[in-house]
Amino acid sequence: MSTEVKFYNAEQKERYFDAREHEYQMIRSVGRVFFSAASEYENMLDKDCCNFTTREILNMYSAYATRSWEQLLNFNSQLKIYTEWCLKEHLVKDNQNHYAEIDKDEIYKCLNLGLKDEMFITREELEKTIKRNKISNVSDQFLCLAFFEGLGSLGYKDFINLMPEQFHDGKVFLSDRELTVSKLLTKLALESAEEYDKYDQGKVLKVGYKKDDPSVVKDSANVYTPLSPGRNLKKMHRRISRIEEAYGKAYGYIGMKNSGRVDMIKRLMAQDSSSDIRETYNIHKEEIEYRYGKLQRISRWIEEYKKFF
Repeated sequence: MSTEVKFYNAEQKERYFDAREHEYQMIRSVGRVFFSAASEYENMLDKDCCNFTTREILNMYSAYATRSWEQLLNFNSQLKIYTEWCLKEHLVKDNQNHYAEIDKDEIYKCLNLGLKDEMFITREELEKTIKRNKISNVSDQFLCLAFFEGLGSLGYKDFINLMPEQFHDGKVFLSDRELTVSKLLTKLALESAEEYDKYDQGKVLKVGYKKDDPSVVKDSANVYTPLSPGRNLKKMHRRISRIEEAYGKAYGYIGMKNSGRVDMIKRLMAQDSSSDIRETYNIHKEEIEYRYGKLQRISRWIEEYKKFF
């Protein structure tokens, strides 16, 4: 059985739909909306939403960028019901339904009242911040600009074992695609591969990066054994969260990705001499989504970000 929207872990979601056959049509239509909304974060963390921690759930709600408390409460309610079913099917790794632990006040704090301004940055502002070394570590500068230019949009796996030699001829050659990138991003990738000291507000920290690690985004020196793919992704998520906490929401995964998407569409609009955001998106949809991934609700995204065009 197939759906119009591709979910993360789609087969498991289909089993959930089938298990609630007595209210099938309602569950399918509601599930399509909320599983689609969760899928970007599931792909980012590479795990089903039934296995999210409380912190990851609240981060997802904040990233959802809605001003509607009722919408987030409904979102939480639907994912709580889904996770209850997953528990019965022994699919939840820690055997806990963290959606049931979250109260209304915690959800209210996730509302993005005026947050869009805080989550947006232009290319000019970002490059100025980087060139003035306002972001302490070169590897963190690289990650911010990389997200802006579309790396990591399909998951953090782009950064695992990423080598400097993958950057050449104005492109980066990833495991599943190649992207044109700026000269500044290539420069930062090469410098990051040579960075072994770690800084915090200009001070060198005792624990730096691994000296024998030739990759662009290195492990800390106190990581003694190779990490599993799952732990590597969690490590990347923690690192991006720390950058966001230190420099603001515009520098997080969601902020950088959407800011970069706006930048690309604006350039395409100028190229086409167009003032119509939706028309430009539709014309260049394949090119935009190849770089930044699919938007499940294009009209809503345009409505939320049109002020930045």
